Order: sequence, then structure tokens, then C-alpha cells
Amino acid sequence: MKTFIGAMLTFFLIILGVQFYIHKTNDACETLATLTDKMTEAAVRKDWNAFKDEFLVFDSQWKSTSRWFSCFIYHKDIDFVEEALKELEIYMRYQDAERAATKTNVLSVFLRKLPENERLTIENIL
Repeated sequence: MKTFIGAMLTFFLIILGVQFYIHKTNDACETLATLTDKMTEAAVRKDWNAFKDEFLVFDSQWKSTSRWFSCFIYHKDIDFVEEALKELEIYMRYQDAERAATKTNVLSVFLRKLPENERLTIENIL
């Protein structure tokens, strides 16, 4: 009986941990995607001061988020975001609004899709 209770307790702790992970990932990705949307709007308006401000907020948020992301998320996904940040930094420096808006849109779509790719589903396991 003790073994059964221990197994059930372990099972519920695993389920609780997975739910926490999913919730935390959803929140972090939505926050980051919202920031990329703001960067897109600033790039379209060619408001480079606003773009820089949003970029710095995104970069700060990403640095704090990527610490725990690296434990759970596929590293190529993290590398994609890191590369996008470097590209955006260059576009911002040369004030290339078209490429900056394009890259922020791509990054926004990627970040909104990331939690779906990380969920525990049969498709993601196989």
C-alpha cells in the first residue's frame, strides 16, 4: 500500500511539474512575442528610438528566460532566437526598417509556436 501511495504521489508531482512548465513556457513566449510585435510596429514607423527601447527590453527578458529555457527547450530553437537578436541589432544599427520588421514578424510567429512544439504530445514524442 505504501508503494502504491508513493507511486501515485510521484505521478501527481510529475503531472504538476509538467503543468507548471507548460504554463511558464506559454507566459514567457507570449511576453516575448508581444515585445517583438512592438518592435515590428516601431520598425514600420521607422521610430528607431522606440525600436531600440523595445529591443533592450526584449534582450533583457530573453536573457532571464533563456536560462531556464536551455534546460527544457531544443537548443536549435534557442540558437534561432539568439541569431535573430544579432540580426536585429545590425538592422537597428543601419536602420533597415524592412528587414527589421520582417525578422521581428518571423520571431513573433516562432515564439508563439514554440509552446505548441514543446508540449508533451504523441506527435512530439515520436
